Amino acid sequence: MSDRGVVIDRSRKQRRPVSTQRDRRGPAGTPPVQAPAGSGAEAPRGAPTLRDCYAVVAPQRSRGFLFSSKVSDRLGTMVATVGLRLGAHPTHLTLCNLLLGAGGSMAVMVSSPRRLPLLILGVVLWQLAYVFDCADGPLARATGKTGPSGASIDLLVDFAVQVSVVTAVSRIVVFYHEISSVIVVLFGSAWFINFVTFLLSKSPGSSPYLPRHPRLMSVVDLGRDYGFVILVMGIWLVVAPRTLYVPLLAVTGANLAVLLLHIARDARRSVHPGVGDAQEEPVLQLQLPFGAESPPHLEPSLGGYANL
Repeated sequence: MSDRGVVIDRSRKQRRPVSTQRDRRGPAGTPPVQAPAGSGAEAPRGAPTLRDCYAVVAPQRSRGFLFSSKVSDRLGTMVATVGLRLGAHPTHLTLCNLLLGAGGSMAVMVSSPRRLPLLILGVVLWQLAYVFDCADGPLARATGKTGPSGASIDLLVDFAVQVSVVTAVSRIVVFYHEISSVIVVLFGSAWFINFVTFLLSKSPGSSPYLPRHPRLMSVVDLGRDYGFVILVMGIWLVVAPRTLYVPLLAVTGANLAVLLLHIARDARRSVHPGVGDAQEEPVLQLQLPFGAESPPHLEPSLGGYANL
């Protein structure tokens, strides 16, 4: 009762309308899951589950080289699914790629025969970094967060991580062998030939790789599959680091061969424009540098890919 003798009924309290935003979005910060147009997946109703998120992300998975397609891309799809469920931005996954990749290279460089666990950790971090690299693209396409900035940071991060990998491998080779510095420099330079050919492929009317028989060349292309190359390099580092120069020379030779084939093909097309283009066009396929999942946010108009 108040001072004026008026009885105040406090049994009925005013209730503010409860927002259903959390119910529609799932846990706090999780965006509503929406299937991109043309993906064939239906947007789930209510709080999205991991199954719902996977149904949206899976159609956005890229198709790279053999190992990347069968292993890394599938694991990347799972990471992207969790990222979509948690409301992560694609660039967050890109930065995880940078931290894991650079951290793995650092672990390899400071390792020694007496620090085998540290070497194994570095090799595992390389693979985890590549999985995150394969995850940012599908997440970007699934959420519609594609754009030039995302493409740029993904390409730069891919480059930075691979620089660290090349540096770590070169350091181990030089540590165990008095190998010529020319070979080490050639290895580091040839490693990035696939980056150059990819960037050239963005020019109008160009095609990045030579025509190939799908099944046979999918096996041959393992030498340019980044995920497979760092797997072999990593296992070799752990098992027989003193002979690491063997895969180093093999990768260098393969990349130089690709360079020469590109020069020969483009020189012929330059001198004889249009010759053979009609036959080659149907089987040409855009591949990523070393089969890597590139900038996750390139628009599909660039060669039909939404990520580098």
